[in-house]
Amino acid sequence: MTSSARSEASRRAWESGEAPDGKHRGIYRKFLHDSNEYSRFVETYRQKVLTKKTRAVSLPGRKNSARILYTLLGYEVQVARKRMSCPDSVTARYIRLFSELGFSSIQIPCDPTVTAELIPGFETALETLVARIRKCFPAERQTYAIRKIYSIFREQLGAR
Repeated sequence: MTSSARSEASRRAWESGEAPDGKHRGIYRKFLHDSNEYSRFVETYRQKVLTKKTRAVSLPGRKNSARILYTLLGYEVQVARKRMSCPDSVTARYIRLFSELGFSSIQIPCDPTVTAELIPGFETALETLVARIRKCFPAERQTYAIRKIYSIFREQLGAR
């Protein structure tokens, strides 16, 4: 089975209410089927980002913490050892959020006002999901749960 066929089968299983990976079914159902934040995040990205004129940005492709730096030349996002220049703080926040989710490439709206409109909702949704995980899971399982949920985000949003 090719990776695209596996991805398509996984997406169909996900949309029908079945977890794409049987051994993690509890995590998927507990946090994502009942989560308004997740649904809003995915739908907003699909409807308000992917339907507009966008530009692609390459990221390291694994979950990393990212820092926003203000330099004499403007804003930069430092992910692992890579630094990316950004025209404004909103774009820097957008890149930081998606690099922390572990995306290898993302689409950024060319219009910065669209990005400014979307980023607060994205950040709030992600913070709420992480807070729910920290509240519901024991400390030794939280990192694992967060990793799995981030992998679902990447899968559902078509991360390359």
